[in-house]
Amino acid sequence: MDANLAFLLAVGLPILASPVIYLIGRLFERGNPKINVARWLALITLLADSYFLSIAANTFLQSHHDLLVS
Repeated sequence: MDANLAFLLAVGLPILASPVIYLIGRLFERGNPKINVARWLALITLLADSYFLSIAANTFLQSHHDLLVS
């Protein structure tokens, strides 16, 4: 996986998933409040986001670039 794609997914996934998680949480709140599907979906999104972020960070650190570009 390319570092640019991994970084784009790490930034874009929470932005795209948050309205979906919110709407699913609102729909399931009315039906059965004991099972909180939105929390599980948020956890899955967070784990997927950390995976993509770790790929992007690992690729960046292996490239030996300076953090400050002059």
